[in-house]
Amino acid sequence: MSLKNNILKMLKVLATGGAGMVFGAGIMNSISKKTIEQERKLRERYQQYYSVASRCLMLKNDGKKIADYFEEKQIRTVAIYGVGTMGNILYNELADSNVKVSCFIDANAEELSYGLDEVEVLIPDEVCTKENIDAIIVTPVADYDEIRSKLENCSSAQIISFETIVNSI
Repeated sequence: MSLKNNILKMLKVLATGGAGMVFGAGIMNSISKKTIEQERKLRERYQQYYSVASRCLMLKNDGKKIADYFEEKQIRTVAIYGVGTMGNILYNELADSNVKVSCFIDANAEELSYGLDEVEVLIPDEVCTKENIDAIIVTPVADYDEIRSKLENCSSAQIISFETIVNSI
C-alpha cells in the first residue's frame, strides 16, 4: 500500500473512533445527569423524612402529644397509610390515646398479613369500602400528593400528611 492509502485508512479509523468517542461521551453525560438528578431527589426525600422524625422527637421531648392534634380536630378514628417507620411512630404515639387506629393502608399490603398489634393492613383500593374513618394519615410524606390524589377519589375521609400534623403542633 502506498503512504497515501495508509494515511487515508488511519484518518478513517480516527474519524470513526473520534465519532464514537464523542457519541460515548454524550451518552455518559446524559447518564451522569440522570444519576445526579436521581441522587438529588433521593437526598431531598431522605431530608424530608429526617425533618419529620426530628420534629416527632422534639415534640416528645417537649411533652407534646401528636394525639392532641386529632382530639383538637375531633378526629376519633384514623387509618394510617404506610406501615414503615413513620407509620410505626404514629401508631405508637396514638396507642395510649382516645384516637382509634382502624387500619393500616399500604401499597405492599398483600405482602403483609397484619400491621402492629394485629391491626389489619389494606391495599389502597380496599380503603374505599372502609367506613367510619375520620381521617387517613399519610406517613410516606414524600409521596403525599400522589397518594392523596389516588385516595380522594374513593374515600370521604380527610387525607392529611403526617408532616403537616407534626409541623402544626
